[in-house]
Amino acid sequence: EQYLSIFNATFDSMIIYDEDGSIVEANPSACRIFGYAYHELIGKPAALLFENPDDFRVLKEIALSGRQYSGTNRRIRKDGTVFEAEFKGTDFIFRGKPHVLSMVRDVSATHEVRAALERSETLAQVITSVSPVVLWMTDSTPVTIYINQTWHDWVGDASTDHPDDNWINAIVPADRERTEATFSAAFEARRVFSMDFRIRRRNGEERWCSSHGSPYFNPDGSFGGYAGSVTDITERKLTEQRLESQNALINTITNNTQQGLFLLDERQFCTYLNPAAEQLTGYRIEELQEKPLHYYIHHTHPDGRHFPLEECPIDHAIGARTPVHSETMFIDKSGRFIPVAIIASPILEGGRWRGTVIEARDVTEEKLVQEELRTQEKKAMALLEGKVRERTGELEKRNYELLQFTSIASHDLKEPVRKISVFSRLLLERLGSTLDSGNARYLNNIIGSADRMIRLIDDLLAFSRLSHLEPAFEPVDLNSLLGGIIEDLELPIREKSAELHLTPLPVIDGIPLQLGQMFQNLFSNSLKFVHPDRPPRISLSYVELQEAGRHCYRFVYEDNGIGFHTTQAEKIFEVFQRLHTRDRYEGTGVGLAIVKRIVDLHHGSIRAIGEENVGARFEITLPARQPG
Repeated sequence: EQYLSIFNATFDSMIIYDEDGSIVEANPSACRIFGYAYHELIGKPAALLFENPDDFRVLKEIALSGRQYSGTNRRIRKDGTVFEAEFKGTDFIFRGKPHVLSMVRDVSATHEVRAALERSETLAQVITSVSPVVLWMTDSTPVTIYINQTWHDWVGDASTDHPDDNWINAIVPADRERTEATFSAAFEARRVFSMDFRIRRRNGEERWCSSHGSPYFNPDGSFGGYAGSVTDITERKLTEQRLESQNALINTITNNTQQGLFLLDERQFCTYLNPAAEQLTGYRIEELQEKPLHYYIHHTHPDGRHFPLEECPIDHAIGARTPVHSETMFIDKSGRFIPVAIIASPILEGGRWRGTVIEARDVTEEKLVQEELRTQEKKAMALLEGKVRERTGELEKRNYELLQFTSIASHDLKEPVRKISVFSRLLLERLGSTLDSGNARYLNNIIGSADRMIRLIDDLLAFSRLSHLEPAFEPVDLNSLLGGIIEDLELPIREKSAELHLTPLPVIDGIPLQLGQMFQNLFSNSLKFVHPDRPPRISLSYVELQEAGRHCYRFVYEDNGIGFHTTQAEKIFEVFQRLHTRDRYEGTGVGLAIVKRIVDLHHGSIRAIGEENVGARFEITLPARQPG
């Protein structure tokens, strides 16, 4: 019973087979290891459990010969899986006959663990040898018991230049005492440490390093020593130095600028303000931590109305992608309103709003200067307006006197010329039969010159009056206006067999008498400067357009007369300007100058286009409605 209990309780597989190799007994561990039920094993050949059945036959012969056997081989489970096994076997008499007791242990897991450890050790050796980080260990003395190849690559051959127990020599002299003191203090206190120092590499280059170490303990709890690493942090140090330099520059700028600078976080709480901002508001940063900045310095309008946060220009910077410029009023700690010009710029990270930077400038002095300038400007304008009224009165008086003089002068000039014309005609009538051809021609020249003088005086008077009349604009039906002009010119139109092509015209604002004079002068010119080889043809049309934001009409007047050269297009609008001799075409040279003056008085423009022996074209642009 005792042996049976031991047999069944053994963790290893125990199988008894007879001289024929058939299994006669198996413990529970055998069933578990090989995957069979007990009844499935009994009576089965033991060779079934070997990957190579020949192995079983050899072992059975050894055992039945009275010798014990042991070793390792590969066994096979019921499901076909193979595993590594350690075995022992011996013969004994069971139930009166020779039998063999075979004990088997599954060592697959042990082999796998051993292989994994070997791989891990190999991998660790590779990692530590190629690691860019120095790895080190000490014992409890402390003596350096391990340091990887990286350290030797950095500072030289440990056996000659820097022995493992004398690593301190690789550190630059200025950092040695501090570094050794830090390590010793941590070692004595058995605490984790971290320190930065500089080393001199084998090529003479000085590099910054950071070492981290922590104590380790043996399985029995006793202190074993320290393990740690050393990392090259030169690039980080250089970056930190550049950053410190930049921060120093930024701090210098922000601390000395005259503009108040505020930094707000996502809640619009103030996280920074420079000295200028403190001076502007009277607050220090620790006094602005309980609510958004708006409720400290921007909560009320100067007239006492509440200033909601959502109407604040600073708040508008949240949704903006560009800085928001505004002028507003801040309230300082004492309650005083301060006019400021602000720029609120959003802080964006990856396209997401993270806060706001506010630049605020006190514009109190600027406002006072602007107000003073406005006051001075108003005084200057009032003085100027007074001078203008005074000067305008003087000019109006002089213009009136000049107009009176012009009227009187024209009357006084016309009167003797009219008498010359009248008496010359009387002489021609009374002496006509007695005068020879030469004297008659002299009298006719006198009459013609007098008539031209009268027309010239009339044209000059009309031209001068255009500049002195107060414009009184009213709606003018141009169709009715043209009807009267054509009726007045009916005789020359019939005599010249003129052909008229007139488009119905619009109603515009204007001075009827002046617009009538403008069109009559154009028609008179066309009937005067007729081409000798063809009857006159006159056309008048218009187009509607927008010009300089005004609703306008462009009138196009064309004839097929003698025309003019393009280079004379501006010259024809000058007073007394004639393009042809008086013996060929009558005229005073004032007609088109009057047309130009009338167009100017109607806030319009005129352009002349001509071609010799082809005709003339005038484009007149007038606003549909006059200003005022």
